[in-house]
Amino acid sequence: MLIVAACATAGAAAYGGRGYLEDSWWIWKLGSKERLTRMEAAVALAETKCVRAVPRIVDAIARDPEEGITTTTSLLVTERSDKGAPRDWERFEQDEATPVVFALWDMGEPALPALRRCAEARDPDPRMQRILERLLDRSALLTLKRPVVCK
Repeated sequence: MLIVAACATAGAAAYGGRGYLEDSWWIWKLGSKERLTRMEAAVALAETKCVRAVPRIVDAIARDPEEGITTTTSLLVTERSDKGAPRDWERFEQDEATPVVFALWDMGEPALPALRRCAEARDPDPRMQRILERLLDRSALLTLKRPVVCK
């Protein structure tokens, strides 16, 4: 009977720790030289809200100069003349993040304390400071910039 209880306990512990092991594997994949692998890992970690991965995701962003946030400015016509010409418009700005940056954004509020610690601990690299400040500013929407994949 003792062996059955020990096996059941071991099985339950293994099943319960499965998420931790899977997250650990994805965190390891963030160090890949392949950009697509890093994107896949960051998205998987964001889906599970793995806050312990935040510093490693920040490091992956810092090592990849293609990762970042861009702002697109558009004009939205709000009024037209009788002939259809624009008479009045509003300026509209939209921030788009690359996939690894967006993964951090997608983690939401649970990631904010870890992001703050990363922002305080990092060297004053202007690019990373801008990215971290924007991720910490939850007042404006951030959208995903779709990557162009060439085969």
